[in-house]
Amino acid sequence: MSSKRGVMIELAVAHLKTINPSLKVWGISATIGNLLQAKDILTRDSQSVLIQSKQQKKIELHTIYPDEVEKYPWSGHLGIRLLPKVLPLLHQYTTTLLFTNTRSQAEIWYQRLLEADPELAGQIALHHGSLSEELRLWLKTVCTKDF
Repeated sequence: MSSKRGVMIELAVAHLKTINPSLKVWGISATIGNLLQAKDILTRDSQSVLIQSKQQKKIELHTIYPDEVEKYPWSGHLGIRLLPKVLPLLHQYTTTLLFTNTRSQAEIWYQRLLEADPELAGQIALHHGSLSEELRLWLKTVCTKDF
C-alpha cells in the first residue's frame, strides 16, 4: 500500500469511483498482512465487507544462503547461483512461492528453472505486475492444478 504501485492503485480506484460512484471494488490478496487497513484504503466505504478464509495452512519459510558468501557478488545475479539449492525444495513441497526483488530476476528464475527441469513446464508460473493481459489470461487457462 505504501509502494508506488499501491498508491497508483489507490488513485486509479478513486478516479474510477468519480466516473461511476456505484462502482463495486474487490481486492484479492494471498500475501497482504494488514487486511483491514488495505480494505479501508481500497474501498473508502464503511459499509464494505472483508471476506477472509479461515483455512489454516502450515507455512514453512526457508531462506537459502550460499555456502560461501565471499564468493558471491552482493549485486547482480547472486540468486540464480542458488538454483541447485532451490530446485529440490520445489519438488519437496506442494506449493512454493519464490520471491525475487526485481521483475528481471523473476523472469530469469522462471527460464532457468524450466531449463534445469523441463518437467516443471505447466507446473510453475511466473507472476509480476507487468505481465501482459494476454499472458495472464493464458496462464489462467494452463494453470488449472489445484494448489
